Amino acid sequence: MINLITVIIPLYNNEKHISTCVEALKNQTDQNFEVIFIDDGSPDNVIEKLEYCLKSDIKFSYKIFRQKNEGAARARKKGIENSLSQYIMLYDCDDVISKDYISEFFRIIKNNEEVDIVIPNVKMQNEKMEFIDFKFYSDDIYLSSEDCLLNSLNGWDVHTWFICKKDIFIKSYIYYEIFNFDNINYHNNDEVIGRLNFMNSKKIIRSNAEYFYCYNPISATKSVNSIKYLMIRNAFIIDEIFSNKLELQLRAKSELISVIWWILIYMNRNKSQIKNLVEWKKEIKDSISKINYIKFMRILELKEKIKLTILKLIPIF
Repeated sequence: MINLITVIIPLYNNEKHISTCVEALKNQTDQNFEVIFIDDGSPDNVIEKLEYCLKSDIKFSYKIFRQKNEGAARARKKGIENSLSQYIMLYDCDDVISKDYISEFFRIIKNNEEVDIVIPNVKMQNEKMEFIDFKFYSDDIYLSSEDCLLNSLNGWDVHTWFICKKDIFIKSYIYYEIFNFDNINYHNNDEVIGRLNFMNSKKIIRSNAEYFYCYNPISATKSVNSIKYLMIRNAFIIDEIFSNKLELQLRAKSELISVIWWILIYMNRNKSQIKNLVEWKKEIKDSISKINYIKFMRILELKEKIKLTILKLIPIF
């Protein structure tokens, strides 16, 4: 029997979190799902711990794949490609989901034909370990793909911790590879795929289930990563993809400037920990030189105009 939904979980240095992750899956009120775990070349004993956790009381089906360390985005893609389900749920091992997460999904698709994305509520944990509600741009249950896309650019007023049709994921990957044809890990490839999923969807419905984004100071998103500067390349891809519609163009160009600005600040704050500083500086300098100052200044809002002007004037080296 093929499950309707597959949960994709990449693993890297998650030995401390895997038991909680598996427990959250065991506690789902509906167990009709598949899980694909992908070991992303983790140096710890996460797989041994996972196999121990899966020895008893498992009602869901699962598979375990291994790959060399290529990043979470590549691991998720591998999981999606090896799933036979109609829907895909992305789940980070150090996060938690409510007990009704899967059952809420089934309730929604039972009552709504051809739903493309089911998007849950999210609670985000801060450094004080307090959970704060993620604030959506809208309180509506039914969301339009255009509004979701718009509100994902230059700031996240919608999120991508959602359940989405597999064929939409595949369509998004194929389109993204037109711009990143070597499938290089630019650190935040998943953010681009999430935007493309919105673009390729028609019917998006919010769920009452909850995804708990847990604060993890040693996670890949929190630690200093030597390739984080490559996020700039995805910002250029976003700008190129969404250059046709005026409203999206403004947001995409604003995001490009904001990403370059943030990477520059991040580099200066973490110089002592960045070993490939020359590569960072070259990427920032090259990206600034690519920007048509006059064209951008015509459409940017004041805040981004100031950032762009400063970027053009300051010496990077």
